[in-house]
Amino acid sequence: MASRKRKTIGFRTEEELADAVNEIVNDSDSDTDNIPEFSSSEESESESANKSDNESNISTPGPSHRQIDVTPTTGFSKNDRQPRIPPFIGNTGVQFAVENEADMMSYFDHYIPPELIETVVGQTNLYTQQIAKMHRPITKHARSEEWKSVTVIVMKKFLGLIFVTGIVRKPKLELYWSMRGIFQTPLFPQTMSRNRFQLIQRYLHFNDNNAAGTNKDCLYKIRTILDIVVNNFRTNYIPDREISLDVCMLGWRGRLRFCVYNPSKITKYGILVQMVCESSTGYICNLQIYDGKCGPLTETVGFLLEPYEGKGYHLYQDKYYNSVHQTNELLQKLIGVCGTIRVNCGLLKDMIEEAKKLKKGEVTFHRNQEILLISHQDKRLVNMISTLHTAEVIETTSRRMGVAKKKPKCIIDYNTHLHGVDTVDQYLAHYPFIRKTVKWPNKVFSIFSNVAFSKVMLPFQRIILIPTNHS
Repeated sequence: MASRKRKTIGFRTEEELADAVNEIVNDSDSDTDNIPEFSSSEESESESANKSDNESNISTPGPSHRQIDVTPTTGFSKNDRQPRIPPFIGNTGVQFAVENEADMMSYFDHYIPPELIETVVGQTNLYTQQIAKMHRPITKHARSEEWKSVTVIVMKKFLGLIFVTGIVRKPKLELYWSMRGIFQTPLFPQTMSRNRFQLIQRYLHFNDNNAAGTNKDCLYKIRTILDIVVNNFRTNYIPDREISLDVCMLGWRGRLRFCVYNPSKITKYGILVQMVCESSTGYICNLQIYDGKCGPLTETVGFLLEPYEGKGYHLYQDKYYNSVHQTNELLQKLIGVCGTIRVNCGLLKDMIEEAKKLKKGEVTFHRNQEILLISHQDKRLVNMISTLHTAEVIETTSRRMGVAKKKPKCIIDYNTHLHGVDTVDQYLAHYPFIRKTVKWPNKVFSIFSNVAFSKVMLPFQRIILIPTNHS
């Protein structure tokens, strides 16, 4: 069977990148709305900057609508000054109250509310009825003959057992019901039989297939629960001033129209989710799942950051999202920006030439009012854009070698505050209750239930004042 070929957008060498940029600049009649995504080979010596640069080289099926920055670069000079940073006016913290602060389920109901579970119960029972009407041949001892309608209480027990599998890990699902002493886990057979659990897992459903009709929404199968969960993430907790924007990969290797390939990620094939997270805790503030439709990147960023406009937030993001034009738009919305930037997204030609002559540890910069462009030569060249910093260089100590070195303060802050999405990935790796399935909606539901269950702990800790060192 011939393997499917995936299209990869980008340039493999710097020479190809330079030729393409020159061709676009010289061609005044070219259509800048359909320019393919570019990938530069610039990387930072520091682990965080190097990682975020690599992650921006994402290959997806179909064309990319990422535009080359065409913002005029006039007005930049070598004169540095303190930027005018708007005051932060966000009402941070937990936005709901509970009657019993020590009851964990009171917090869980604000993220996975009863109406969501009722929706899953109703759609699961409906799906089993639709399957029964198909008149498929059934063997004498088929498990489907044992099916009983699911109730809200049964569904909660089902979800509870799934959560436990992330803590008590076994190689096969059937081993949770094993009676052998080495594998025995009494909680599972006492709560639900194995056949009952597997039947619910088989028929788990979230939307009516017959009502889809001509609906062109690729996420139709999970749209209802996705909107509820994302809205709860946004409204239940308001993040602190520092937030980060990055991508997360939900592993999937089955047939799927909007499956993405990213060679720089540990999970290379899967569903791409763009997330805004609180930098300090990794709390997911807002998210959007890539559904195969490539709109302008400015629209995606605008949607994700809409709840935080006009409040003085500090946004840390990598070069996939950054450009002089994008930074200027966010500045008008009172959102400060700091992150790496590509050479074809607004860097000055003079600055690019100056950066080529830098020796290790040297810095060059240009400023236009609040926007700072700065290049730092370490083991490799790092280009940064910031509306939160000056060109100040401070001394820091290498985390591995313990050697003192000088770096721009914007790079140090960038490395400190970009890891919000990494915290989410770390949790999913530590408590992976996700099981293999051939239905991608089940995979997405399991992952978001996992994330919701983990994020319940943050409001719980904030309300009852338990000190925590991690989310």
